[in-house]
Amino acid sequence: MKALIVQRSHYIQKTANAEVVMHRREFFKRLISMTAVGMLPAAKSLIACSIWPLYLITKEIVDVSQVEIKTIVPQWKDPHDYVLKPKDKLMLDNASLFFEIGLGIEKNTELKNSVVLSENYPNLIRKHKVGNIIIANPHIWLDPIVVKNYIIPGMLNVLIKKYPSVVSIKKVKMFKERLNEMNRRFETDLAAVKSVPFITEEGAFDYFARRYHLNLAGSVERDKSKAGSNIRWLYDLSGIIKRQNVHVLFIHAASSIEPFRIFVEDYGLKIYRLYPLGYGQSSYKSMMYSNEKTILKVLKRWA
Repeated sequence: MKALIVQRSHYIQKTANAEVVMHRREFFKRLISMTAVGMLPAAKSLIACSIWPLYLITKEIVDVSQVEIKTIVPQWKDPHDYVLKPKDKLMLDNASLFFEIGLGIEKNTELKNSVVLSENYPNLIRKHKVGNIIIANPHIWLDPIVVKNYIIPGMLNVLIKKYPSVVSIKKVKMFKERLNEMNRRFETDLAAVKSVPFITEEGAFDYFARRYHLNLAGSVERDKSKAGSNIRWLYDLSGIIKRQNVHVLFIHAASSIEPFRIFVEDYGLKIYRLYPLGYGQSSYKSMMYSNEKTILKVLKRWA
């Protein structure tokens, strides 16, 4: 009798195990079928951006429910100095696309999925002389018209070919309208200070200044190796400061004031901070309006 009970128990357990296996097989068959016909969402494609401003621009033109966007360089880090970490390399390996500016602002990011947004528009790129060295200026995102006419089309050319479903034509149209509105406002606001000379760190607002006819008198570099002979570099800049009666030096928000202290002590310049990399900003619009507000407020003091 005991043996019969044990056999029956084994039979029940075996039957139960078989039913579990059958249910699991049926479950995975249905899961595969549902995924194939689109009833379950597929994993989102990943778009990586080298710097925060490109992230802000990208999210204005894609359907964020269809794609994930991440940035490599954290908001408060300088891309010139940032060294890729293992987690960054893993992200880049998994990215379907990688948007970058080029022109030396990023380091060690040569990838097969890389889209260098400055490459297709060589006539757009401005260069400035620091000491005896000519440097290409990468800060193209700080001109809203350049963003509208060059950066957005550069992104869309690739997105529409590879991932057309993630592009939101409605969002693109609305973003371009906001850029036009921004441009009109900047033209009106900044007309009152266009004659006031100023200097910026690394020529960050060169494209912005050219667009709105501002008097950008020169630029300074934190990395003195870029400036060639330090003595000659300072001599040239001191001449500009004296001739044009410059009072204002704009530096990056995250920069230390120490490399620029000589301009305060020897030339009496006032130092103010701008945000070319959009630190703390959640949209391209807020980044640009914040910078324009500071420039306008500061330059009005000497208008």
